[in-house]
Amino acid sequence: MKKSILGIVILTFAIAVFATCSTDKEPQVDLTSPGPKVAIIGLDGLGWNIIDPLIEQGKMPNFQRIMDTGVSGKLKSFEFYQLISQLIWPSIYTGKRPEKHGIQAWMVREDVVGDKWRIGNATDRTVKAVWEIASEEELSTMFVNFMCTYPPDSVNGVFVSDRAIFSNSGTVFPAGVFDFENKYKKKGHSHIDILEPYSNFSPLDNREEIYELSDELTKGEMHTLVKVLAEETENDHRITDATVDAIRKYGQPNLFGYYIHSPDMAQHFMFRYHSPESFTVNEKEKQVFGDFLNKYYERTDSLLGVVLDELDPETNIIVLSDHSLVPLIEENIPERSGGYDVMQELFPDYNTYKVPRQISFNVMRSIINDAIAALGMQVIISEPAYLSMETIGTLTYWDLLDNSGNRLNDFESFNKAISDIRKISIPGKGNLFIDASKTAENRLQLHINPDIEPDDKIMVTAEKSYPADSLVMLHTAISGWHEQYGIILAKGPAFKRGYRYDEGTVLDITPTTLYLMGLPVAEDMDGRVMQGMFAEDFLENHKITYIPTYEDSLSRQNAVNLVEGEEELKEKLRALGYIN
Repeated sequence: MKKSILGIVILTFAIAVFATCSTDKEPQVDLTSPGPKVAIIGLDGLGWNIIDPLIEQGKMPNFQRIMDTGVSGKLKSFEFYQLISQLIWPSIYTGKRPEKHGIQAWMVREDVVGDKWRIGNATDRTVKAVWEIASEEELSTMFVNFMCTYPPDSVNGVFVSDRAIFSNSGTVFPAGVFDFENKYKKKGHSHIDILEPYSNFSPLDNREEIYELSDELTKGEMHTLVKVLAEETENDHRITDATVDAIRKYGQPNLFGYYIHSPDMAQHFMFRYHSPESFTVNEKEKQVFGDFLNKYYERTDSLLGVVLDELDPETNIIVLSDHSLVPLIEENIPERSGGYDVMQELFPDYNTYKVPRQISFNVMRSIINDAIAALGMQVIISEPAYLSMETIGTLTYWDLLDNSGNRLNDFESFNKAISDIRKISIPGKGNLFIDASKTAENRLQLHINPDIEPDDKIMVTAEKSYPADSLVMLHTAISGWHEQYGIILAKGPAFKRGYRYDEGTVLDITPTTLYLMGLPVAEDMDGRVMQGMFAEDFLENHKITYIPTYEDSLSRQNAVNLVEGEEELKEKLRALGYIN
């Protein structure tokens, strides 16, 4: 198939000319074009465990509409240790696993020696996204807010990165299409006011009592959680308003995408009230917030309806989530779950909420680095963070890297490092690591002493020690965590009606989208076309074709100084327990 970028060049030139001449300095874009109409709508974290009861109560009419006239089912995501949105969404929009698309952790190490980190972004992606493929095939596109898309790609249409809500500077393409700082700016409401529609304040006597309760819930760690959830909730409405205006102003493109993240956050924070039997929740909190997640799901259904109403009735629509969430209790965490595992053996009574403990990567790295500082090298979690270090019970695997960031293979140096690490002790209980050895893959294997307790000291040297409880991250306000199966719904002339389909995976979205647009599926993609969702006559009239690859000399903007929204995103990720 001929891949011409002539259309992109012409459109980009036209946009630049019109933008220069326009009195309001907004680009003149026309996305209307002949050809297929496909829409991908991403609703992060939604699960059937909450949707199904609400469907039965008639409280999610837009979901019901798609289920009655289209396809619905479970969508399989990754294994537990890779259930990270930052990894999954790039797989959704590339059709490739993290080790292929290049985004494999929330944080990316910029400087091995200086230990500088940044949030992963689109410059780390090494393969093409579906909107790039569509653009090269001269199909018009508009994608809004998808995760890990800053800086924005230059497409045949409109592209709004996930940092546009923080700044107008370099976050959208073409410049000026969405003005979040002025036209869609924040309303200035308090956090409790933003979240009030999803709460039940009727048990309280007056407004002062409402704020008194909110003060109790927003102390310490919970304060940040309420703040980021409220901001994310408001951002959803800003994004939705801007998306609707853009469709009305520029037209509906061949390929459209819309994404919001807040359902995931709401469940992280509020599952304790949805499943109070698993947590310590007082009666007043349960009365006020017991229906929070149900109302939040209803609100998500409403936002979905707002977007659906703007789309052409003949659009083939896919609605999906990257995973679902369940109560964050021991029984819902797999026994072997990789780099975000429960510390099953350590600190069994340390958390009154029974929330699983997680090893603090940063503290562990600091302890080990201090022990081998004299060697002039560092131990780091190299990319991918969640693959190169895993925790199975209390067994951890680390890469030893030299100051240039290369994995250490020198036998003598490796043994010297192990010897120093073995000297880390717990007074009265022996060594911190009861085993320290080298694996066949040149990884450092460490087994933590199971007798360690929160009030112990970890002695690195006579002068340097760490409190044992610093090894453990306790997110006591986090009460929901990721589960492997998300949702998928599909509606349009290509799909079956009223059909249940549970065979899809997150890797299948891009191949299926390419097929819907009449484009070949790349053989180097890890996903496949979800043929079971399609009507028989559509399959007969539209044969699946293949191409070896869409990749060529892909080049990306350098990540240096890409800082828009960096601190805001870090605050959100810390609140969610994704980084520490």
